[in-house]
This record gives sequence, C-alpha cells and structure tokens, in this order.
Amino acid sequence: MKQTLSKFESESVRTHSRRAAIAAAAGNVLEGYDIGIYGYSAVILAKLFFSDNGTGALILTFAVFASGYLTKPLGAVLFGHIGDRYGRRLALVTSVLLIGICTVLIGVLPTQASIGISAPILLTILRLLQGIAAGGESSGSAIFMVESAPPAHRGLYGSWQQVSTAGGLLLSSGAIGVLSAVFTQEEIFVWAWRIPFLLAIFTTLGALWLRLGVEETPTFEALEKSDAVVHNPLMVSIKKFWREIVVTIGVA
Repeated sequence: MKQTLSKFESESVRTHSRRAAIAAAAGNVLEGYDIGIYGYSAVILAKLFFSDNGTGALILTFAVFASGYLTKPLGAVLFGHIGDRYGRRLALVTSVLLIGICTVLIGVLPTQASIGISAPILLTILRLLQGIAAGGESSGSAIFMVESAPPAHRGLYGSWQQVSTAGGLLLSSGAIGVLSAVFTQEEIFVWAWRIPFLLAIFTTLGALWLRLGVEETPTFEALEKSDAVVHNPLMVSIKKFWREIVVTIGVA
C-alpha cells in the first residue's frame, strides 16, 4: 500500500513538473519570438519609423531595439520582487502579458508618415516596456522551472529556458520567411509587416492559459505555509547575499 501511494505521489510530482516546465517555456517562446520579429523586420521598420532612408535609419532602429536590453535588469529586479513577495506564478503571468501587449501594439502603431516624430517615440517606449517584461520573464521562468522540477533533474528542467527562447527565434524566422514568400514588397511595406507582430496575440493567449492553469511552485508554497515570505525581499537579498550578487554579476 505504501509503495502504491509513493508511486502515485511520485507520478503526481512528475506531472506537475512537466506542466510547470511547459507553462514557463511558453512565455520564453514568446520572448524569443518578439526579439526575432523585431530584428528580422529592422530594415522594414527603419523605412517606416525614421525619415532617413539610409544607414542612419537602420542604426536608429537597432538603437531602439537595444534600448530594451537597458531596462531588462530593471525588469529582473521588479518581477523578482513580485515573485518573492506575491508568488512566482503571478510574476510569470504579468511578465508574459506585458510582452504580448507590447508586441501587438507595435503591430498597430501608426508610422512616421502618419504621426511624425511620435511614431519612433512610441516604438521606443514599447521596446523599453518589453525589456522590463523580458527581464522578469527570463529569470522568473528559469526559477519556476527549477523550483517545480524533481530535485534530481533541476539542471535539465532549467535548461529549457534557453531552449524555448531559441524556439521562439526559430518561430519568428519562419513567420518572416512566410511573409516574404506570400506578399509583395509593396504589400509588406504598406500593411503586411504588421502581421507577425499581431500573431503574438495567439502565443500570448496560449502562454497565459498554460500559466493560469499551473500551480504555484512547491518552494513558494512552503514559504507561505511557514509564514516565511518577507515583505521587502530586495532589501533582504542585498543585506544578506550582497557578496553572492556581486560575484554573479561579475561572472555574467
């Protein structure tokens, strides 16, 4: 009887771990897709959002792209606080929702021909917000995978954070390839360039559905049951683990 119960509990843990890994990976796919879509569309965006049609416009387009990486550390801190204070799942749901909303909004942005200088400004704001969300997404999903994994397989489960992000990049390259094959250059520059960004609606809804359907990590549930959740996790981390933080930043 004990062996049967133990086997049932073990299978339940494995099922939860797999569901958690899939839910976390879904958001990473969206993050990778977002990065790839912008990068592959850079030449198009340069002509639509910047008045200079030469190399300068392309440089500005990639500068806007890079701005998202400037806010990524801020996102890691912000969503890390949310995850430590209110739960890992809430942080993941919020981050993937923000990434998806920003990606879709880029797809409906008026171009510079329509609203002038406001177009690149709005594009930059959306990229900055995407960076914040991506910072929380990449770190939060890895934590969610590892904390939900069986103890003997945490490294394997955590590796899916990078694998799923790469999957999103491949998905974005496929989307751009289909776009180029189906539409003419004129159609792409007039309206079809928006399609890959708008398709993020489906990946976002899929990731949200998966994440809302998965349970909180056992680690955070244990903290809640023992009333060990701190009210200011950022300050506690800095005070108690500042050496580890400095070493980790240096290694990275």
